[in-house]
Amino acid sequence: MNPLAQQYQLITSLKDPAVFPHPVSHIEVIETHISWVILTGPYAYKLKKHLDYGFLDYASLQKRRQYCQEELRLNGRYSTGLYLQVVTITGSYDKPEIDGAGDVIDYAVKMTEFEQRCLLDEVISRGELGDKHIDALALALDDFHHMAKVAGDDAMNNTLTVTPDFGSVAAVAEPVIENFNQLQILSIATETDATQQRLQSLRLWSETQLKKLTQQLDGRQRDGFIRECHGDLHLGNMAMIDGCITFFDGIEFNEQFRWIDIMSELAYLLMDLESRGHECAASRLLNRYMEYCGDYSGLPLLNFYKVYRAIVRAKVAALRLNQANLENDEQQRCSDDFHRYLQLASAYTQESPLFLAITHGLSASGKTTYSGLIAEQCHAIHLRSDIVRKRLHGLSPLSDSHSLPGQGIYSRLASRQTFAYLETTARLLVQAQFPVIVDATFLSSDLRLRFKALAKQLHVPFVIIDCQSNEAELIRRLKKRRPGMDASEANVDVLTFQQGHDDKLSEEELPYTYVIDSSRILSMDNYQQFISQQQH
Repeated sequence: MNPLAQQYQLITSLKDPAVFPHPVSHIEVIETHISWVILTGPYAYKLKKHLDYGFLDYASLQKRRQYCQEELRLNGRYSTGLYLQVVTITGSYDKPEIDGAGDVIDYAVKMTEFEQRCLLDEVISRGELGDKHIDALALALDDFHHMAKVAGDDAMNNTLTVTPDFGSVAAVAEPVIENFNQLQILSIATETDATQQRLQSLRLWSETQLKKLTQQLDGRQRDGFIRECHGDLHLGNMAMIDGCITFFDGIEFNEQFRWIDIMSELAYLLMDLESRGHECAASRLLNRYMEYCGDYSGLPLLNFYKVYRAIVRAKVAALRLNQANLENDEQQRCSDDFHRYLQLASAYTQESPLFLAITHGLSASGKTTYSGLIAEQCHAIHLRSDIVRKRLHGLSPLSDSHSLPGQGIYSRLASRQTFAYLETTARLLVQAQFPVIVDATFLSSDLRLRFKALAKQLHVPFVIIDCQSNEAELIRRLKKRRPGMDASEANVDVLTFQQGHDDKLSEEELPYTYVIDSSRILSMDNYQQFISQQQH
């Protein structure tokens, strides 16, 4: 009997509750293309398959033990209390024991079991993943990336060998090209001429992007964006446990797959949301994460990494499809997934409608709320001046600078620096094929003209989102604000200051102005009207 067949026998034997040294409420086996997870009620046990795919090698007992230990170490970074220990499986394949006497026949990672309905892919399928969860997810991801080890850092101390070229162009290119090579030899990848042509087109696009983005890729490690990430961060590897979003099942089997650009990790999660039809949630997540980390310079790489991640998922489906013992419905699901991910990858290679928009309005007029909603619908990057201004002065988004109107971080010099950054970043993003909304008061007509000129240079439509509300409502909203709850520090004194420095929109600006009366609730039709205007 070959080793993998022996493992299948072992899994069958582990379905006996008597094997486990604790009470068992149920037995359920979840199988993936590389592992099994045995659910017992209080605990889950994860075993690695005897496989060698090149990029993954579990083909010896020693390696499975090593990678079980690595899984415990790595996942302990963001899932306290979930990963417990590595256990031995002794006895025989017919009569196994957990941590028994005798020779070891395999190893497993013991985990605290949680309900499968807590998985985020289950939560979102039930329609229960709301905006507050997306915002919490963005914060959790930024927190993790902030604490993750940085490639090239002297403090980096892995139990495995650290390769110094993580994040180099060659290191990025290797798995990209390897994916296409592996798909080429899998039977599903050559089933039709159309599939072959699509794969060839995606490969050519990816290779072209690698050359085009060489300079940006070269700078990512130097700037500290190559870190020891999760490596496989999609909704199926996150759970809502005790009200908190918890990551798990990070990649342990290949250092190169986890020592990656944080933009690649983000791209995987965004791609997963979009593959499920949740494009607006993906757009919200992208903007919230960007507000926390400020890594706008990495966005020109985003679509390249999205294509790479979609191809990874296509490969996973192909690998699973080529395994034995699949039921007909599982075969169909894997085939559907394969083609769905290829189609999504192709969509990422297409250019989308572009525009450069700015907001106009006094504090509390609804600029951030409504431009944010429009950004979600248009899949635009939402640049908030309040957050940019604080980041430039070393402050977190919700910090209070205690600045008076026109002073401190709101002085003329600070404002010039803020808008210079906004202009430079807007240029970068539009050139990287992202529509952009710059969210600021834009009370100065000179500033508005400056961004209009930028749009003209970039050959994209320009629009002003003019948010209006009556003074009584503005004052009511400002008095309702509490410190530490919003990036804006505006109060009634700031409003009075702004009213004395507001250059009203001119007649010449009105033709490209989109007016929002924020004193009433706008329907989705209003946003669709804005989108339609920009696309035509």
